[in-house]
Amino acid sequence: MIIGTGDFRYEVVETWAKWPEGWDVNDICGLRQNSKGVFYIFNRGEHPIVMLGNDGNFLGSWGEGEFGCPHGISIAHDDSVWLTDIKLHTVRKFTPDGELLMELGKKGQASDSGCTEFLHFWDVRRGAAPFNEPTQAVEAPWGDIYVTDGYGNARVHVFSPDGKLKLSWGEPGSGAGQFNLPHDIAVDEEGTVFVTDRENSRIQLFTRDGKFIEQWTRSGRPTGLAMDKKGNFFIPELGAHMAVEGWPYPLLSPTSHVRIRNHKGDTLAILGEAPDQFHCCAPGYFYAAHACCVDADDNLYIGEPIATVLGHGLRDLPLNCHALQKFARIG
Repeated sequence: MIIGTGDFRYEVVETWAKWPEGWDVNDICGLRQNSKGVFYIFNRGEHPIVMLGNDGNFLGSWGEGEFGCPHGISIAHDDSVWLTDIKLHTVRKFTPDGELLMELGKKGQASDSGCTEFLHFWDVRRGAAPFNEPTQAVEAPWGDIYVTDGYGNARVHVFSPDGKLKLSWGEPGSGAGQFNLPHDIAVDEEGTVFVTDRENSRIQLFTRDGKFIEQWTRSGRPTGLAMDKKGNFFIPELGAHMAVEGWPYPLLSPTSHVRIRNHKGDTLAILGEAPDQFHCCAPGYFYAAHACCVDADDNLYIGEPIATVLGHGLRDLPLNCHALQKFARIG
C-alpha cells in the first residue's frame, strides 16, 4: 500500500517490528532512534523500553517495574535517553542501557495547579511549579533541558544541564504563551522552541527564554514532533474533536493523521487520514497517532497507544489494531 503525495510518498511496511514471542507491545506512547540506529519504543506494557534494530529485530528491553505511566521519550546528543512519567510526575535521564543518570521532580508528588485527578487536563486552574503529569523532555543543543508539563499543568520548564530550574512559562488558556495541554516539545539548532499545544490545536513557537514568536494553526490536536534532516516536521494529530459519552471533554475522532510541515509552518502533506472510523485500524491509517520518528533514510515510524484507548472503553477496536507502523520513503 502506498500513502502520501508529491515528495512525501511512502510504502506501508506491515511486518517490520519483530517482538519476542508472547510479548504484547500494543500501547506505544513514545518512539525515537539513537545515533547508532537503535529504536527505543516507550510503551505501557510489561517492558517499558523495547529496543529494535533497523531491521526491526529485537535487541533488548529495560525499565521493568520502574514507571507508573510512560509518556514522552527523547534521545540526547550523547545517546542518553530522557523519559517522562505522567503518573509519577517525574522526568528521568538514563544511559542507553537503562542506568539512571538524573531524576527531576519528586516521585508521586504533583505540584499545585488545581488539577488533582489523573489525566483531567481540563481541570488545570493555574500554572504551577514542576511537575504535574509532565509529557515530554528534550535536551537543547546547548545542554539545557526543556520540559512540557501538560496533563496536570500548563507550563514549559527549563532546567540547567545539572538539573537546576532556570525558568518556567505558561498558564491555562488559549492566548499567546498560554496552553491547553502542552504535549510535546522540540528545540532546533537556532534556539527556537516548538510546543504542541494539543487541545488548542496549534503549535506555538518561542525563543529559548520563553518569549512568544508565533503560532501555527490549522492543526488537528497535535500530539508529537519529529524533525528530519531538512528541517521538516512530522506531526501526529488526533484530529477534530468528537464528544465521547461519559467524558466531560471531547477526546477522540476517526480522523487521526500525520501532518508534515516545513520549517516555516506550511503544510506539505497529510498522511493516513481514514475515510471513517471503521478504517482506522487498516494498514496506512491511524486511530490515535501519538509517537513519531524519522530515521536517517527518511523512513517514518508511527506509534499508537491502542491498549490505553481500549482500557478507557472509549470505542471498540479490533484486538489486532496496529500500535506501530513503518512507512518506507519512496524516491
